[in-house]
Amino acid sequence: MPELYPFLKVIPHRSILNLFYQDELDLLFGFQDDIPIKNDTVYKELFRIPLCCIVPDAHPYGARSELSKEELYLENIVVYNSYAIPSSVAEMQNQISQHILPESTYVCENLQVLLTLVRAGYGCSVLPQMNFINTDIRAIPLKDSEPLSYGFFFKKSSQSPLLKKFIAIVTNTSYQ
Repeated sequence: MPELYPFLKVIPHRSILNLFYQDELDLLFGFQDDIPIKNDTVYKELFRIPLCCIVPDAHPYGARSELSKEELYLENIVVYNSYAIPSSVAEMQNQISQHILPESTYVCENLQVLLTLVRAGYGCSVLPQMNFINTDIRAIPLKDSEPLSYGFFFKKSSQSPLLKKFIAIVTNTSYQ
């Protein structure tokens, strides 16, 4: 879309939500359960993402195709307490960490620190499945966990033809 000049922002979760609800952003990507639907907000799912255990590639679990959360009770865990992760991920991290000694739990401030600690072998973590740039980390789906709905939010009342065209392209539907 050569006529579209995107302005991308990476800012704290609460700030970006405020911008969206104040009509300063036309579109917001995110997990369905973590963005409150207000007024004329519409959510369109793009795909579902499995909840995974994140381990270094060399970890004994690295070759597994799936794990149960109970298997993680024997591991150190790295948790990321932030609004930037889906609430169901934080809930799963908390469920697991309740079964782990406090000295085996590492709390970090952002995703980069979490991935660094996992890579260094300090523990495993729970995150939505991601395509990691390096192959030194494995994402192993957790059994019996619901996939997370990921998509985008927009205002039904928006009159922007560019937004409508963008939505049509992303969802492979026709636009008018």
